Amino acid sequence: PFFKPGWSPHAMLSRNYIDDAFIIKKSLFERVGGFNKDYLFEYKYDLLLRATENAIPGHIPKVLYHASFHESAGSESMDILAETLKRRNTPGKVIKTDIEGVFHINYTIERPGKVSIIIPTKDNVLLLKTTIDSLVLLTDYKDYEIILLNNNSISDVFFAFVAECEVKYKGIFRCINAAFPFNFAKLMNMGVALSKGGYVLMLNNDVEIIQADWLTKMVGYAQHNHTGAVGVKLLFPGDIIQHAGIVLGVGEATAHAFINLPKDTNIHYNYVQATNNFSALTAACLLVRKAVFLDAGGMDEYLAVEYNDVDFCLKLCSMGYYNVYLPAVTLYHYESATRGHPFKSKASWRQHEKDLNRFREKWQPVIDNDPFYNINLSRQDTDFSQKKRTKI
Repeated sequence: PFFKPGWSPHAMLSRNYIDDAFIIKKSLFERVGGFNKDYLFEYKYDLLLRATENAIPGHIPKVLYHASFHESAGSESMDILAETLKRRNTPGKVIKTDIEGVFHINYTIERPGKVSIIIPTKDNVLLLKTTIDSLVLLTDYKDYEIILLNNNSISDVFFAFVAECEVKYKGIFRCINAAFPFNFAKLMNMGVALSKGGYVLMLNNDVEIIQADWLTKMVGYAQHNHTGAVGVKLLFPGDIIQHAGIVLGVGEATAHAFINLPKDTNIHYNYVQATNNFSALTAACLLVRKAVFLDAGGMDEYLAVEYNDVDFCLKLCSMGYYNVYLPAVTLYHYESATRGHPFKSKASWRQHEKDLNRFREKWQPVIDNDPFYNINLSRQDTDFSQKKRTKI
C-alpha cells in the first residue's frame, strides 16, 4: 500500500502522488478546462495540477482503491510540469531523475538576496573548519555572509582559527561572542537579529558541503511566498540517512524519517528521493526568508536544546506555509559531535524532559495527527512501514 500524506503541493510537482483515484466537482472540472486531449497518458496529472491551483484537495487516509502498477510517461510529465511552471509564472527547469516518474525542479532565482549563514559553535575546530572551508570552496551562490556564534569556546586553537578566517574570508565572515549557557533557540534568534541578509540559513558546525549548487537550489524554493522552511537530505558518514524529513507522533514525539537507511533507498515508492512536504525539518541545515522567521516570532527560547526547530516549523505550518524537503541537496552531518549525546548526564536528561513536556503542551493535537504522515504508518519505526495492529 501507498499511504499518502495530506495535501503536499511541492510533492505534487515532483510526481503525481495522488495518482488515478480522486473525485472532483463537475463545476471545478469544467472551470479548469477538463482533460487536455494533447496528453494521452498523464492527462489526470495535468488535470490535478490545474485543479489544485483553484482548490485545496481533501484527503481520506484509507485504502479505497487498488490498481496495477504502471510506469509514468516521462516525456508527457516533463511537458506538463514545464507548462505548469509557465502557467504559474514560476520559471524553472524540470529535471528528470533516474527514477521513473520522479522529477526535481531547479527554480530560476527571481528574488535574489543575501543569505545569512548562522553557525553556532563551541571549540572543535576540526569539524568547524570542514564546515566553513567546504562552504566557501564549493558554494556557487556567492551572495552570503557567515555569522559564527562563539558559545563559550575556550580553546586557543579555536581563537587562532577565527583570526585566520577573519583575514582569509574578510567581508563575508564575522564571529560574535554568545557568552551564555547553550540554548540553540536563543543562539538562532541572536544570529538572525545580527544578520544582514533577506534569507537566513541555520547551519550546524558539524555539516560538510559536498555539492556546489546546494544553496542555489534551496534559495530557489525559499523565495516563493507559500514556502516556509527548506531542508535537505543529511547523511551520516557511510552514506546512510540521518535526516530526510521529520515526522510527528513517532517515538516520544518526533523522529527523523528514514534514519539509518541507505541514501538511495527506494522504500515507500521512492519517498526519500522525491521532493516532499513535512510538518518539520531539522535546523542542522534550514533556510527561511528572514521576514518569515520574524513574523513567526523566531524560535522559542524555552525549548533550549530539543524540539525548537520542530516547534518553529510547526509555527510556519500554522501560518499557512509549507515546509519542503529537497532530496536534490545532500550534505554530510556528523551529528552531535561537538556537544555529544543530549542524554549523557542527569542534567541533560532533565533538560530533555523539560523540552519534551513544553513541546507536547504546545503541539499535542498535531503530534497525534501529523497531516504529512499517514495515520496507517508505524508509530515505532521511521521507515514509513505499515502500523502494526494488535489482534483482538
